[in-house]
Order: sequence, then C-alpha cells, then structure tokens
Amino acid sequence: MNIRVLRYFLAAASLPNLTSAAEFLHTTQPNLSRQLAELEDELGQSLFDRSQRKLKLTPQGEFLFKRARSIVDLFDRTRDELVHFEGLSGKIMITAGETCAFKYIAMALKRLQQESPKVVFEVISGHEPLIAEHLTSGVSQFGLFIGKVNTSPYVTLELNVEDRWGVICRKDSVLAGRDKVGPMDLKNLQLLGSLQAFKREEFTGWLGYAPEQLQLRGYFNLPSSAVLMVREKLGTLLCLEHVGGYESFDDLQFLPLDPPLTAKITLAWSRDTNLNLVCQRFLQHIKDINDELALKSEITAP
Repeated sequence: MNIRVLRYFLAAASLPNLTSAAEFLHTTQPNLSRQLAELEDELGQSLFDRSQRKLKLTPQGEFLFKRARSIVDLFDRTRDELVHFEGLSGKIMITAGETCAFKYIAMALKRLQQESPKVVFEVISGHEPLIAEHLTSGVSQFGLFIGKVNTSPYVTLELNVEDRWGVICRKDSVLAGRDKVGPMDLKNLQLLGSLQAFKREEFTGWLGYAPEQLQLRGYFNLPSSAVLMVREKLGTLLCLEHVGGYESFDDLQFLPLDPPLTAKITLAWSRDTNLNLVCQRFLQHIKDINDELALKSEITAP
C-alpha cells in the first residue's frame, strides 16, 4: 500500500464511477480496477460493495477512506514543509473550538502573512475530541482548546484571555428584562447545552446542585446551529459569549452567568512535532500578542 494507490482508492470512493475516477487520475479504467483489487488482496478486506451498479464502500472501506484522507493530506503537507523548510512559505493547519478569543489567533496569522505573504493557513472548527485527534494524527500543527481540558499530552500556551459563560435567549423569553442569569434561573429553563462542556464538568460546583437537575432538551458540539434552535423556541442556549453569530439576529441576546463563570483558552501542539520555521514564527507572534495582553491586563473576551 503506497500513497499513489491510496489516491486511486480515494478517487474511486469519491467520484460517481470508475470511469470518472480513471479520467480524474489520468489512467485507464482497467488499471484502476486492477490497483483496487490488489489493494483489497493486500489488506484481505473487501473495500467496495460491487453488488450494485454504483460502487459503495463497505464498513472496512469507510474506515480506510477516513484514514487514507488523513494519510494523503499529511504526506502532501510534509512534502511541502520539507521543500520550504528553510523559507517562510508553507501552510499552517489549526483545529479550534469556537471562541471569541480566536481573534488573537487571527491577529498572529495576519502579522505572519504581512511579513511572509506566501504563507497560507487552514482553520478547522471542531470540538475537543476532533482537536485532540488532529493533533495526535498530525492533521493540524496547532489546536485551540476551551475550558477544562486535559492538555498533558501536548506542549501548551495558555492565553491571557478568558471566555465567559452565559445564555443566549430570545428577547421575548421569560428572561426578558434580565441582565444576568443565576444557577436557580437555569434550573427552571429548557436548555440546549454543550455535550463536551458537561462531560468536562464545567458547571460542577458553580450550579450548587447536580447538573442532572437541569432540563436539557438537546446538545450541540458547535453553537452555530444551536443559535437557530433558540430562534425557533426549542430552548435557551447555555454557551460562551460571542459564538454562533447570534449578534446578527435582533431577536436574540446574551446574558452572562452570575456569579461569573469563565473558561480558559489554551493553544496546544504535539510534543512529537518539530515545528518548521513558519510554525515557529506563528508561535512567536502568538507569544508576543499574549505578552501584550498581559501587560495591558486586558480581558477582552471577558
């Protein structure tokens, strides 16, 4: 099994038929079919269900498809980084949770691109398990964690900002006229909550009672879709401030928790990663920005 054969497999699995895949790969259909058959023989697994006119991945094929995409992407990025190892050009991959503190990552990327216009970046929004998976597999060089997360497997930099917890609700809800929300208020609301936040026990202690007493109507990984659920009166969203784009809706508002509850923001990267010059410069910009925040004593994501 090599990179070329994995590319053949990915094309066959992604395109409508083998003819289209062969054209995309600039090869013949018989050659493509032979390569796929040899791959199945090598692995001892059937990767395609050929009982229908259109190829369909078997469970084993779906597993390989996910891994093959990561392997090929990592190979391409590694080759690109080696080619440009001594120069400021290349690609930075970041997998991040949704937080208003991401603006400091954006500031660092802007400074980096101003000094090195050939540098490009890709940002993947995701929750904690995806961030950890991408750091472990090497898909991303950096991850941005939110809240109480086990970051011991990584090298970390805690940003000098915090995000604050609160609720997003309709302005005509039972919270109309309020400017903050307390533990007993939450007990009486139908809530939409972050599954990862509850697994991390972000609210344990602050509530003053067992989280199981909350009326949780549903969970979300990223808040963008949950904001739309609030608009449709499915519940009140328990989340961090400035996420999900709720500010663009005139009928929604954010109310902070009281007493205040905040979440720390942590940038992480793998201990096994030798950061290339591009990543080192990005990290230095982040550290500079972090020092500036500390000096100014600003909590801009309160």
